[in-house]
Amino acid sequence: MIHDIDILQAVQQKLKEQFPYPVYLQEVKEGFRPPAFFLKSMTVTSPQGDKDVYRDTDIYITYIPQKQAASTSIYEVLAAAEDLFRDGIAVQDRFFAVMNLSEELIGQDNDGGRVTMTIQYYDSADETESTEIMRVLHQRYRGKETTKHENAIH
Repeated sequence: MIHDIDILQAVQQKLKEQFPYPVYLQEVKEGFRPPAFFLKSMTVTSPQGDKDVYRDTDIYITYIPQKQAASTSIYEVLAAAEDLFRDGIAVQDRFFAVMNLSEELIGQDNDGGRVTMTIQYYDSADETESTEIMRVLHQRYRGKETTKHENAIH
């Protein structure tokens, strides 16, 4: 089963290969040095039967540049980040197509940027059995306990 953290780590690795900036998987409010990337996800899961699910996942890549960076330089970084994921992304042993990519400036002074990408995929729960299967049925019939079929009600 693929979890959001698996997708975030794959995105983190790809960004690290392209940019010399730190890539954080959690929100850091202070103590970081821009420029930096921050990753976040939001997933809507729709059950599709016994163990299958359909996941619609948005990955938010937020870029915080050095102070006073011009918005044109922010757009250049956002476009380069967008290009990294245009063809999709490999996560574990699977490859996911990116359904949508969008970019925007953020902050009161448009002093940062965000790329949002949408990944949609089907997944299923692990095949490992989490509960024990009942092997012998004990039953009580007419005050007598048995494990045989001799007193079974048909």
